[in-house]
Amino acid sequence: MIVTRGADGQTSEAAQRIGARVIEQTERGFGGAILSGFRAAAGEYIVTMDADLSHPPNFVRDLWLRRHRGEVVIASRYVPGGSAQMPLSRKLLSRILNGFFRRGLSLPVSDLSSNFRLYQADILRNLTLSARDFNILSRRS
Repeated sequence: MIVTRGADGQTSEAAQRIGARVIEQTERGFGGAILSGFRAAAGEYIVTMDADLSHPPNFVRDLWLRRHRGEVVIASRYVPGGSAQMPLSRKLLSRILNGFFRRGLSLPVSDLSSNFRLYQADILRNLTLSARDFNILSRRS
């Protein structure tokens, strides 16, 4: 499934060629796209990733193999073998904030801001998510 806002014909055709559904985003922001996908998903597990291939699809298998380790499995840019293409200033800020949240909240997470994730769908059905921007990655309500 591909969540987009105002898909053009080329996007719709490409999705159809690979057997994917195109879902129209109904709410604003990154969080709105995530919520639209969550609502339309029907499986036992849900994977979120960027469609621009900044998240290598071959890592979905790695997430799947680790699905029993937690309700949410997050692919980190900050583990051995991980990477991120971003300006140095953004990378430094991301590392500092992730370290703060990891230590301050005692979370066993290296990259809280990564949206390349595998979710157990059942946990999402029981959450009330109100965030509509990137803060949806770290907030429940």
